[in-house]
Amino acid sequence: MTIRSALFRTIGALLGTASLTVAKAQPNEQFSLTVKLRGHYNPSLNVCALVRAAEPFEIVLKSGETETHLSGQLQHLEKQGLQLDLAVAQGKADRWVFDRLVYKPQLGAPVVQPAIVETSNHSSDNPRLEDREITLSHSGCASLSEHATVRQPSSIEEQDLVDGQFKMVSRTESIPANVKEAFSKITRQPSFAMANPGQKFQSTDFVTDRTLPWRRLVLAGVQDDKWFVHYERGGRARSYFVLLLKADSDGDVHFVWGCSVASGAKTLEQLRSMVAICQFSNEGSYW
Repeated sequence: MTIRSALFRTIGALLGTASLTVAKAQPNEQFSLTVKLRGHYNPSLNVCALVRAAEPFEIVLKSGETETHLSGQLQHLEKQGLQLDLAVAQGKADRWVFDRLVYKPQLGAPVVQPAIVETSNHSSDNPRLEDREITLSHSGCASLSEHATVRQPSSIEEQDLVDGQFKMVSRTESIPANVKEAFSKITRQPSFAMANPGQKFQSTDFVTDRTLPWRRLVLAGVQDDKWFVHYERGGRARSYFVLLLKADSDGDVHFVWGCSVASGAKTLEQLRSMVAICQFSNEGSYW
């Protein structure tokens, strides 16, 4: 199974807010996506990328030691029009801020009000809605900026799914250190933090106990050099994810794919059914 590469052409200008605009689409139709970040974002930026409907995209911009990752997918939903799922991650080392946004854009019209917004790790108040703006159009993009790097989505091979025999794991204590370390890097945590099934975790964005982790294990499994970790993440909207990780011959663990699923799977068979229809995303997404 292969995810086709999204087409990109990116402009990155160091400014300070997030903006995005979207147009009316048919499957595989190409659009110019403009995203502006300002206010709470440092550095601020103004980015334009060419994206296709139904194809995942990821844009990486660097300013000194700070990186900004924009990833997501534009979908054309029957009877509902366009929907843009956008993840924003900005930071350096172990200090990152995250946003997960869902927009219902109209072609050529700037949008600042997302249908869903979920934020994490901002140092003060959450960014104002006007700190982010998107626009989707057919107007094209200017030349590629020296600040922008485009990463194409990974190819997911059939052997890298969750087929075959897995030894099931239901406690985080059974996950080895090298897998935990890789997971922490992917989720941009200073160290591994995940509650076991049934334990308390930070399930909403109303923080009452800062010692609670934001993620809770649903189930995990190992097959030879592969691990999958299925977990839920708290916040304004509770979300469920699956990550597949794979160790190389030196024992270093690497990200293979990740995807968002509708709910927590109770069995491996149920999880396989969810993975079979999910859209795979790159490591730069907000996991």
